[in-house]
Amino acid sequence: MQRVNKIWGIMSVAGLAAAGAVAQPDNAQWNGFKGGGDLRGSASVSGNDPAVNIAWDTDLTVDDGNGNPIGPVSVGGLAIGEDGSVYFKSRRNASTQRVYKVDPATGAVVEMSEELPGDGGAYNGVYLANGSLWTAVSIGDNGNGVRESRIYKLNPTTLATETYFSDMAVFDDADSAGLRGAPIFATVTNNAGNYNMYLHERGAGVVPQGEIHAVDSATGDIEWSYSPTFIGGGTFFGVFGPVFEAGGNMQIGYFGNEPAGFAGRLVQDNGDGTWTEQWLGGPDNFNWYGSGALSEDGQNIYVTTFNDGDTPSLWALDADTGAINWAVPGNRGTIMEHNFFARPSVAGNRVYACGGFGTITCFEPNANNDNYTQPWVIRAEMVEDPNNPGFPLGPLTEPAGFVTTDDFYNSGEITAYTVAKTAGGRTFIYATMQQQPQDPNGNDPLVGQFIVVEDLGSSANVILRTTFNDTLSATAYGNAGIAIAENGDVYMGGGSISFGGRDAYQLYKMSADAGNDCPADLSPPPDGDGAVNTNDFFQFLTYYQAQDPAADFSPAGGDGNINTNDFFAFLAAYQVGCQ
Repeated sequence: MQRVNKIWGIMSVAGLAAAGAVAQPDNAQWNGFKGGGDLRGSASVSGNDPAVNIAWDTDLTVDDGNGNPIGPVSVGGLAIGEDGSVYFKSRRNASTQRVYKVDPATGAVVEMSEELPGDGGAYNGVYLANGSLWTAVSIGDNGNGVRESRIYKLNPTTLATETYFSDMAVFDDADSAGLRGAPIFATVTNNAGNYNMYLHERGAGVVPQGEIHAVDSATGDIEWSYSPTFIGGGTFFGVFGPVFEAGGNMQIGYFGNEPAGFAGRLVQDNGDGTWTEQWLGGPDNFNWYGSGALSEDGQNIYVTTFNDGDTPSLWALDADTGAINWAVPGNRGTIMEHNFFARPSVAGNRVYACGGFGTITCFEPNANNDNYTQPWVIRAEMVEDPNNPGFPLGPLTEPAGFVTTDDFYNSGEITAYTVAKTAGGRTFIYATMQQQPQDPNGNDPLVGQFIVVEDLGSSANVILRTTFNDTLSATAYGNAGIAIAENGDVYMGGGSISFGGRDAYQLYKMSADAGNDCPADLSPPPDGDGAVNTNDFFQFLTYYQAQDPAADFSPAGGDGNINTNDFFAFLAAYQVGCQ
C-alpha cells in the first residue's frame, strides 16, 4: 500500500532559520533511548571486562541551584557525547523538567538547561546530532487552553537554548498528548541536502493517534506527517524503533500500545517531502515503552510485548514485509512464563530479552529464520505443582510458588537492560530490576537490583546481583535506562516519581576498573597505608565480624551480602597484595 501525504505548511517557527546542509549526526557513544538511531540496545566496547565496580554514585535529590531537586533520570534515558559527557532529562513531577550535563570523571552536575515547559518529561529523552543537543517537550496548556509541543535545540557545552520550533498547525491536535520521545535523526539527507529528524505523538482523548513527523533539522520545516488513523488503527502510546537506512532511504519502525491487532508499521521517508507506508502488521499485543530492534543481518525486527491474554512476548517480524517469522510463547501463569518489558537488545546473531519474575534470556534464529533456539534462561526457581505440570505450586505473587524466599525476592520485574559486546568477544547483559514483588505480609522493601550476566554461549553466569546495600531506589516503568560508553563504562539511573513517597534519586557509573590497585589494604582505616600485611588481615576480620560493608569483597563491587565468599575473595586479594 502506498499513500502520499501533503506537506504541512509551517505556521509558527521560533528560530531554526534556514542553514543549508548540516553536518552528519555526531558520533555519540550512546544516543537516545536504547542507543543510537538503530535502537539495537547494545554497544561494542573496547574493554574486555564487565563493569561491576562503582566509580561514583551521584545524589539527584540535591538542590539544582533553583530551589528544586534535580530529580530522577527520565525513561527517555541517557546520552553520552564524544567527549564522554553524560546528558539526561530529569523528571521531578508531571510538569517540570530540565536537561543536565554530568562530568563523567566525578559524577558532578556541571551544567543545566533552563526550566523546560510541559508534561512530557517521562519519555522525552535527549539526542546528540548536528553539533547540538535535541529534545522535545509537550505543554499541557500553553495558556490559551491549547496543547503545544516544542522541539528544543540546546548548546551541548552550556545547555543554553539555541532555539526551539513549534508548529501549532500540527502539534495542537485535541486527540494527541503531544510529542513523545527524543528526536531520532536520519543518516541520509533529504532533497535539500539536510538531515530530517523524526518525532511522534502520544494519543489521548477518545481517538488514538500516534502521528509520525519528519522535520528538516536545518530549516524547521515539517517535511511530512504520517497518521496511523488513515488506515484505521492509531495508538495511545508507542515509541520509535528501529530507524535505519535501506535502499538509500530512511525506514521508520513504529510499534504502539494497541491492545488488539496491527500495532506495528514501517514507514519510508522518500526524501522529497513524502512518505510511503511499507507495511502494516506485526504483534497483536502491546508494550508501553518497548519497541523494535533490527537484527544485525537486517532480516528481522524484534519486538517485545506483554503476554496479557497469553499471547507471544517476543516477535521476529520480517523487516521487508512485517510478516511474523517466529514468535516466543508467553506461557502465562506457568513456571516457564515469558513477559518481556522494554526494547529488546540485539548483539551478534542473538536477541536478548528481560522481564517479569526476574527473567533474563536470549534467543537465536535458526538457519531458515522460521524458528528459534533459547540457549539459556535465568529466572527465579519456581516449584512445579505435581498435580498440574508446568504450573507453580503456589501463586507467582507469593513465596509458596518458589523454592526459597530469596527466589521470591529475586523475581521482580526487570524493566531496563542492554548488552555490551567486548573487543575480546565477551558479551555482558546489564539489567535493572525495578523492585521485588509485594511482600504478602506488607513489608516490601521497594529497592531495585543491578544485575550483570555474562553470555557464555550455551549457558550464562550471573557475575553481579546487588542492591548496593539496599540503597538502589526502585525504578518503576524503566526509569533506570542503561547507557554504555565506548570504553565499557555503564551509566544507570535510579529512582522514579511513580513510586509514591520515594524521593531517593541516583545516577551511577559502573566501571570495569576497580579503581584500587591495592584492594586488601584496609589498615589503618579508612584508606590504608599503601601496603598489605597482617594488620590488614585483622582489620578485615573486624569488618567481617561486624558485617561492615567494607568486608563486601565478592563479587567484585560487592553484592550487599557478607559471607564466606567475601572471606575467600579477601584472601585472594591479600595474597596478590599491591600491584
